[in-house]
Amino acid sequence: MKNLYIRYTVRILLVLFFYAYSNATLYAAIYYVSSSTGNDNRTLQEARSAQTPWRTLEKVNAVMGSLQAGDQILFKRGEVFTGMLSVNISGGSGSPVVFGAYGDGALPELTGFVTLSGWQQKSGNVWEATVPAGLSYLNTVTINGAAKAVGRYPNATATNQGYLSYDSFNT
Repeated sequence: MKNLYIRYTVRILLVLFFYAYSNATLYAAIYYVSSSTGNDNRTLQEARSAQTPWRTLEKVNAVMGSLQAGDQILFKRGEVFTGMLSVNISGGSGSPVVFGAYGDGALPELTGFVTLSGWQQKSGNVWEATVPAGLSYLNTVTINGAAKAVGRYPNATATNQGYLSYDSFNT
């Protein structure tokens, strides 16, 4: 009788241990993000399907506080996501919040670069475009993926390489 009681107790403890250990993964969710087919108006529940993903990093930032330990945010492979990702959660011990990729192809690219459009030629080789609201400075320009020098006055090809200099000044 004592042996039966011990076996019964061990079984109960094993079931409780298994339940406690797997509890975090039972409730973990996987959310999908696609810059080509996503829609930021989708709910947390809808974004759990690769067929109904969110679209932007801004949406991921907005739901960051709703994520739980063990949750995953997966970005579609071969796509580019522009903006800033603000990760302010970590999950739990042994059950982190994971950022990864889904689908086929190259790893997704998360970039802080902003693509400007609506370029207008002002004169000669001088072009301008309107910068989106919220950008406070420019530190890099790329054209077709190649980094270019930011415009200089008067020109980068001038003898002073486009930099002005002072010969003297009065205080």
